[in-house]
Amino acid sequence: MTKSGTHLKSGPYSACADLTTTVPVGTHLYYHCYVVNDYGNTWTHVRIDGTSIEGWTSDDNLDDNGATSRC
Repeated sequence: MTKSGTHLKSGPYSACADLTTTVPVGTHLYYHCYVVNDYGNTWTHVRIDGTSIEGWTSDDNLDDNGATSRC
């Protein structure tokens, strides 16, 4: 679940294109997997509950540190 409003990204970097408008705080997300990017930050690939919208978000935006399975 998101702990801060965020955008889903096309890849695991803040510079990647936004795929969504702001995802509100408390939105339920399904976690697929995570990666560690070149800066050492972990990002989780997610899908918004009840939709087919998916993308990447920094684990800093998630209330439980994100996915536990590596991509």
